[in-house]
Amino acid sequence: MAPSNKPKSKPKQASKTRARKNKSGRNRPSKNPTATKPPCYLLDLPNEIFYHVLEQLTEEDKWNPTTLSSLCQTCKVALDLSQYDELDVVLENKKARKHFVQNLILAPAKNIKSLADAQVLLSLVSRFPGLKYLRVNLVECGSLAPHHWMDLLEYEMDNSAFSELRDCDLTLWHDKSYTPPLVDLLSAPQLVNLRLCGVDLRDFTAESIDNHSTCLADLVLADCQVEERSLSEFLAKPHGLKSILISGLTYDFSQTTYGHRAVEVEASTIQLVLRVLSREQQGLTELAIFFAEARLLEWEDRKGIVDFGQFKNLVEISVYGRRLRIPNAIWKPKNAFDRLPDTLERMMVDVESAGIDVSGLADAILGTELPGKGFPASLQELDFLAEQNHQRPFNKTDQETEDKMISGIARFMTNSDLNCLTYTQQHWHRGRFAARHELGWLRRLSATRKTVAEEGKASSSNATSYELEDETWE
Repeated sequence: MAPSNKPKSKPKQASKTRARKNKSGRNRPSKNPTATKPPCYLLDLPNEIFYHVLEQLTEEDKWNPTTLSSLCQTCKVALDLSQYDELDVVLENKKARKHFVQNLILAPAKNIKSLADAQVLLSLVSRFPGLKYLRVNLVECGSLAPHHWMDLLEYEMDNSAFSELRDCDLTLWHDKSYTPPLVDLLSAPQLVNLRLCGVDLRDFTAESIDNHSTCLADLVLADCQVEERSLSEFLAKPHGLKSILISGLTYDFSQTTYGHRAVEVEASTIQLVLRVLSREQQGLTELAIFFAEARLLEWEDRKGIVDFGQFKNLVEISVYGRRLRIPNAIWKPKNAFDRLPDTLERMMVDVESAGIDVSGLADAILGTELPGKGFPASLQELDFLAEQNHQRPFNKTDQETEDKMISGIARFMTNSDLNCLTYTQQHWHRGRFAARHELGWLRRLSATRKTVAEEGKASSSNATSYELEDETWE
């Protein structure tokens, strides 16, 4: 076949829209305006990027009329996106994250003024099904009325199963009368530790919960209002309460008491609580009591104010004394040792801004004032904790106080079955720019009984010899 004389066609010229390469081989941007990308608007971005942009704004930018506030007025989409909650964003990204939250602490800021903000905050109570620790502190709750907070808290707790909750701390207003939904907490199948502060227990009822059916083991009641019926019903719910701390209980917050009347109210309230507690929780092993008026344990006419002997299984007792109001006071809480249970093994005595008269206690307990009373043979450990200056060299008065303390320790160790006695002195001072007291130094005297083994005889735990160790930390 004869070759065709038709000239070969030239290759088509590349489109002008095709990107040209420069000498380095990289594409150069096209000069064709039709090839440019469409404009990108802020609301076209993914929500995560939009939230990241908002996080870069300062507080001033958020309230500036030319920035966020103007954006919120453009459309509903912008308004909804601008009012985002960072926690909501985190939880929406992965639905399973809410099951990972185990600890929650809620303490409203002072600037919360709207009911909506309070609702958003307290709604967290019911959002995490795996919650194990919950703490709610409503003492400083902004300008929102307390009853609004209580209504919201009750609603959220009613909608919470608390299937994993083990530890709860509720702190309310000490000068108000509000009862939180305690039935929801006591119904929690795994709740072991409960601390209530500023709670009104006088209207408590829980007919839906059987007595001795909950697993509550450790209880703290501080600055609460109580009366016998409701307190008895409340303390009857735990199956086996192990420890309880009592502090600042009263009948009515609205009745401010002073002087002799305050002392009477405190004494009768403590006796009421101990009476109900011994009746409903005989298995109690640890008991701690704060005395706002520490002198109740000193006065002769107040003997028997605390009857620890009505508890049959107590192993540890802690007594705290406050408000001595006497400079360089020495406290002798002999009434705390008047009636102790035969099962007691450890006892701790703590006083604020005072020393402890160890020698006077030895006279009262081992001497003539309480002959043969109040000091069971089962007691093995006795701890004294005082706030007392201990600056050497001693003057004459300080040396006499020191000698009496050493003598009192010796009497306790040689005339009782104690294995260990400690006396701890704390010296607190306020620094020049310190917001509160700071610990200056700590001194601890520890008396430990020695076991003397004679040749050919068994060791005796009642030997009179002991070792006294003196340690100081600054």
